[in-house]
Parts: sequence; structure tokens; C-alpha cells
Amino acid sequence: MIMLRLLLFFGGMSFVFSVISQDSLSSFETFSIKTPIVFRLKTEKKKIEALKKGDEKKAEAYQKRLEEVNRAFVEAFSGSFHLNKVYFIYADDKIESEGVFLNQHLERDATISIPSSHYLIADYGEMDTQQMSMNTLYLRDQHMSFPEKNFPFYVKLNEVGPLETFFRSIFDPKSSDPIYFTKSPLEAVQQLERKLKQYLKK
Repeated sequence: MIMLRLLLFFGGMSFVFSVISQDSLSSFETFSIKTPIVFRLKTEKKKIEALKKGDEKKAEAYQKRLEEVNRAFVEAFSGSFHLNKVYFIYADDKIESEGVFLNQHLERDATISIPSSHYLIADYGEMDTQQMSMNTLYLRDQHMSFPEKNFPFYVKLNEVGPLETFFRSIFDPKSSDPIYFTKSPLEAVQQLERKLKQYLKK
């Protein structure tokens, strides 16, 4: 009887440690077609409030452009990214909170929830790592960390160098765009999916 209790105890402890070990793994390590991706829509509330203090029209233009870019990424993921299930959330909200995921109208919907604690987080804009700082569409794991090993976690949104960026600022009319990328959200999303597919084939 004592042996049976010991076996049950240690078996239970082994299961608990196994679950803890799995939960602590980065979602880059466990990545598969079943891994959900959570795309965060920017709100930039602090920046918009700061712009309003100096130029109301500039703040309105920036907010409108931000909403356009957010919508373009949502449409790109919804219509052209088929490898993984993609969820949408405002960047100000916490994924762990209830009722924060967005429906097709980009409204918070309490009926939508993420089925796994292992997911990837997608963002766009300036990506800062120890190696680089550039405008990209990029992925982080559920701990908001970049991958330690070789993983295709980003796609450049600006395929230009510093010199070309300088000349564009002078001659390209689009350079006045407050959120200016040389690559469209659709192109970036499609390229990201191709990279992830290639990774899974290895």
C-alpha cells in the first residue's frame, strides 16, 4: 500500500514537472502549424497626445494613417496568411486578459479566446535587438523574447540603406508619410509566411 502511494506521488510530481517544463519553453522551440500568432495593432496613444499639443491636424493625420496601416496588416493576415491561426489585439491590451481579442470589425469580442499558452506575438515597426535596429514585421515568443537560435522571425519593411533613405527624404513625395515603408503589409505578410514554411520543412 505504501509502495503504491509512493508510486502515485512520484508519478504525479513527474507529470507536474513535465507540464512546468513545457510551459517554460519558448514558443519558437515548439513552433508548428498549430502555434497561434497574435498580431498587435498599434495605438500610439502617447505619441498622438504629444502631437495634439503642438499640431492638432498633424495628430489627426498620424492617427488616420496608423489606422490605415493597422487595417492593411489585418487584411493581409486574414486574407493571405494561411499557415497559422492569427488573432488580433490592440497593443495596449494584455493577451492574458479576458475579452481583449478583436473580431472582424476590430472590436473587442469576449467570445474570442486563444487556445494555447504557446503563441507567437507579431508586431511591426522598429525592432530593437542587440544586433540591429530597423523597421520590420517581427515575431516574439509568449515571453516577449526574440529567438536565441536560427529562426525566421522578421521581415524588413524598408529595403533601403541609409544613403538611399537620405535621397528618398529629398526626392520621394511619399517620404512625408508619417508611417512610410517601401514594402507593403501584404508583401511583408506573404514573405513571412514563406519563411516560416521553409523553416518547417527543415
